[in-house]
Amino acid sequence: MEDNDLRVLESLFAQVEDPRMERTKRHRLRDIIILAICGAEGWVEIEEFGKAKEAFFTELLDLSNGIPSHDTFGRVFALIDPKQFEASFVHRTTNHGENNRGRTRDLLPDRCVSQPQ
Repeated sequence: MEDNDLRVLESLFAQVEDPRMERTKRHRLRDIIILAICGAEGWVEIEEFGKAKEAFFTELLDLSNGIPSHDTFGRVFALIDPKQFEASFVHRTTNHGENNRGRTRDLLPDRCVSQPQ
């Protein structure tokens, strides 16, 4: 993934506020979101995908505490303001609509959405 690709992913949800208490944060919100949108469905599958691609993601994200657990993904997404999340996502996809024909996966680099090997 190019540096520009990472900046695009980071900017995708930059306006989403992190609702967690500071003392409970083991993973950055942006890292959790990027992992969650990169080619898997459901919290368990997202965790498994992250572990399968851990070497790749470790180069890009701050994963000093490893890949978040499926429970962490669930808790964090339950706390995120859905309207704020949606607004950030819609803004991003709308700004790139001509290029991606409205498909979310087209916003992500190929190496991010390819299946684990």
